[in-house]
Amino acid sequence: MNDGLNSTKNPTIPSQVLRGEEHRSVRADQRLANIQAVIDMPGAAFSESLVASYPDAKVILTTRDVDAWYKSMMETVILAMRSVPLKLVSYIDPDGVGAWRPMITTLFNGYFEQKPFEEIGKKKFAEHYDQVRQLVPEENLLEYRVGEGWARLCEFLDQPMPKEEFPRTNDTKSFGDRMEIVIQLVLLRFLKRAAPIVGALGAGGAALYFWKG
Repeated sequence: MNDGLNSTKNPTIPSQVLRGEEHRSVRADQRLANIQAVIDMPGAAFSESLVASYPDAKVILTTRDVDAWYKSMMETVILAMRSVPLKLVSYIDPDGVGAWRPMITTLFNGYFEQKPFEEIGKKKFAEHYDQVRQLVPEENLLEYRVGEGWARLCEFLDQPMPKEEFPRTNDTKSFGDRMEIVIQLVLLRFLKRAAPIVGALGAGGAALYFWKG
């Protein structure tokens, strides 16, 4: 599956989307001609344009408890955005962490109306669900709680049910683990260039310090 918007380098992401604005002057199908699916941010920031461009598309609206979502966001994305050590790491990794931080920061500033997440996060959560339910015809919408399993999902998409067990990833712990790995790799590359021996020995501990610090 080609997920064309979930990338910091993808040229299909217009500046309006990164500011959290609807880009009605440019049809989404002109930018997503070769894309099979759009997930997560920044896709969620311009639901109206996507539905207008693809009125017959099937939409999966993943549902969860708002308090659990808020807690997860505070412990993952918001923590990463506000992390001073991670900001420092972005300077030595301009094409990776250095590309992700300004993209997600600019997007969130627009989508959350330049207000603190603590103040407006839950409100925007509810508004997003209301908007999608109003935009998408009932026959094209599946409200799905991740963890239900394959059955309803495959039936909705008219796809055969996989033999593999339904995966469980992208929780708070796995997010933190991935961030530590990313930082460790960035520091390892940097320190190896500066001092090979110190880099090999110190990258692991430095990664944990930078993420948790």
